[in-house]
Amino acid sequence: MTITLYDIPSAHPLGAWSPNTWKIRYALNYKNIPYKTEWVEYPNIEARCKELGIRPTIDRPDRTLYTLPAIHDSTTNIYMADSVPIIEYLEKQYPDKPTVFPNDTWGLQLFFDDAMNNHVEPIWPFIVAGVFYILNPASQEYYRRTREKLFKKTLEEIEPKGNEAVDAWAKSKAGFSKIAERYTKRQAQGPFLMGDTVSWADFVLGGELLWYCCALGENSEKWQEIRTWDGGFWGTFFDAMKKYEEVK
Repeated sequence: MTITLYDIPSAHPLGAWSPNTWKIRYALNYKNIPYKTEWVEYPNIEARCKELGIRPTIDRPDRTLYTLPAIHDSTTNIYMADSVPIIEYLEKQYPDKPTVFPNDTWGLQLFFDDAMNNHVEPIWPFIVAGVFYILNPASQEYYRRTREKLFKKTLEEIEPKGNEAVDAWAKSKAGFSKIAERYTKRQAQGPFLMGDTVSWADFVLGGELLWYCCALGENSEKWQEIRTWDGGFWGTFFDAMKKYEEVK
């Protein structure tokens, strides 16, 4: 039994950088499910998914979009995309492996996945341009074109400047603090949302942080500042996630 995980490559030493694919990579590492990675550059995602029979994650009359992560399970010959359907499949197909939804917390964990974005969204403009510089040349043109269309700005204009940057950074810090409160205002001891027990919410948050680290640079002033926020919570949490930070 081997899972093939389809992911977007980069020139970063880790290779993997995408927050959405890291959710599944963390889960595979935690569950100890054998897997391998097939790297797919941005411009090739749609063609590769169609070739494999993987359905688009957005399929509307006005828009069709193929995204990663996607997986192939050699045991069942199942192909599928999108992190939530994938983790639901892995949970049901491999019940003998450690669950990422302990104590029947499916609903709460998936709600955290959705709710987190509201708190971290202010930091995204600081991250978007940095991703461009870690991508391989084969993906850079696609990334620039699609992000500039989304933000209606050039890539260089997306990152806030001056007073706008100060305000956006303050909003980012405030949003992070809202998440940190959920982690620190509990009785269970340990770095994760459920104390010493890692779960889906931690993989969601860990993937988001790894994205920031890769895009900003581990030694950058911004990333080092993030690590100190909320009494050092973020650095402690990020370091705790390294146990599951393997790329196969």
